[in-house]
Amino acid sequence: MTAYALVIDGVVESQHGEVDSPDFVGPPEPPPNNVDTYLLLTEPIDWRRPTETSALHWSAEDGMSWVESASIDELRARRIEVMSLACEQQIVAGFMCSALGEDHLYPAKTKDQINLLGSIADASMAGSDPDWRTQFWCADAAGAWEFRDHTVGQIQQVGKTGKRAILEAMGKNEMLRRQIGAATTAAEIEAITW
Repeated sequence: MTAYALVIDGVVESQHGEVDSPDFVGPPEPPPNNVDTYLLLTEPIDWRRPTETSALHWSAEDGMSWVESASIDELRARRIEVMSLACEQQIVAGFMCSALGEDHLYPAKTKDQINLLGSIADASMAGSDPDWRTQFWCADAAGAWEFRDHTVGQIQQVGKTGKRAILEAMGKNEMLRRQIGAATTAAEIEAITW
């Protein structure tokens, strides 16, 4: 849902109309007395937290109309930040790997990635020792987290799968960054989501 928020004397007062509504015509023209701005909201209003907005200001210089105050470059930069955050959140949420014979969820926060690299380095020094094992933290299908034994091949497979998951998220982020860069309107930019 897209809507406008009414700003009076610099204070956000209320929601004004729903763009998705068939009878919505946008902010009134000209604006009522003491109205500074309408904020174009790109998600449902939750007054307890900030929301992404584009501000519309009444401009006599632009033919007596509402104009967006953020430049297209500013809107692009904001959207790229949102996509980068979504990318990071996807990465740290972890990844699924079936190295143990069935899918397990592996953590991928920075510390987890460092620990995995250490385990892989240790495994590479063990070579083909059939008795070598390392324990690594993962969750089974029921969501039970525990340290589970991994062989050389299994921990290396976890590393490969984790790297692939991270690179896929980073590739998606780069693709979206290019789409945002090519967008020419605020609506096109706002339509790009993770």
